Amino acid sequence: MKNIKMYREQDQVMRFLMGLNDAYAMVRSQILMMEPFPSFSKVFSLVVQQERQNGLNVLDDGQVSVNMAERTTFYNQEKLASTHKYCTYCGRIGHTVETCQGTWFSTGIKAKGV
Repeated sequence: MKNIKMYREQDQVMRFLMGLNDAYAMVRSQILMMEPFPSFSKVFSLVVQQERQNGLNVLDDGQVSVNMAERTTFYNQEKLASTHKYCTYCGRIGHTVETCQGTWFSTGIKAKGV
């Protein structure tokens, strides 16, 4: 009875592995070489792990373009926000009197965030 159960589980594992596409060829061959033959839950977890690794490393060109566009937009917004600041102490753009290094040096009082 135990042999029949083990045979059925091995058969399920084999059917599952043969149903995978070519992206899983490496993990499939590694699983087939394991001794003793792994359980279905072990095989499934190995395939899911491989899928996660593939999903993190493989991006289509459109997704990469979107990510770069979002990153550039964020950088430009941050740069634009800093150019709207004007220091009334030194007259420079990009900071305010609260964070001006000139007030810290002349008064001896530390500016905010320094």
